[in-house]
Amino acid sequence: MAKSKSRRKPRPRTSAKPKPRTEAKPIAPKRTVNLAKLLTSVLVCEAVGVVGSLFVLITQPSWYNIIGESFFTPPALFFEPIWVVLYLLMGVAGYMIWTQAKVNKQARGALILFTLQLMLNFAWTATFFGKHMAFDGLVAVVLLWITLLGTMVWFWNFSKKAAALMFPYFAWVIFALILNIYIVLLNGM
Repeated sequence: MAKSKSRRKPRPRTSAKPKPRTEAKPIAPKRTVNLAKLLTSVLVCEAVGVVGSLFVLITQPSWYNIIGESFFTPPALFFEPIWVVLYLLMGVAGYMIWTQAKVNKQARGALILFTLQLMLNFAWTATFFGKHMAFDGLVAVVLLWITLLGTMVWFWNFSKKAAALMFPYFAWVIFALILNIYIVLLNGM
């Protein structure tokens, strides 16, 4: 009998367990911030607020202070910093959708709706404070509320973060709507 020439080399024995195989995780693409677009978006929103605040400053000493206000109307100094923050959040949310509008037609539609609600925001301020028309201001703020709700729903489809950034503004518009209703009812406007 011939002996087999093939011999196996003994494997070294180790006490270490074999490492489990892990699947490679996909690397998320880096998001770069277009600072020029971000600043433009924020500054446009803040500009709407600044121009709108001129109506408030002009009428504050006269008309607004003599009409009946609700018992839950905050002090006048409270409004300015709140609006500055809200316009900042709007600008960032608008930027987030603007960056997607280049490649997505539906995002462009959301951006158009965003612009419309911004114009209605200005219209409410100009009508209520500038023209002293509380009832017409109420109509404007209702239209703003509806448009803002639609804007947030569209934003949700593209960026949940952008929609979430709009929520404090949405809550504040509801508060403005309630104040406007109260002023109309209290003053018979």
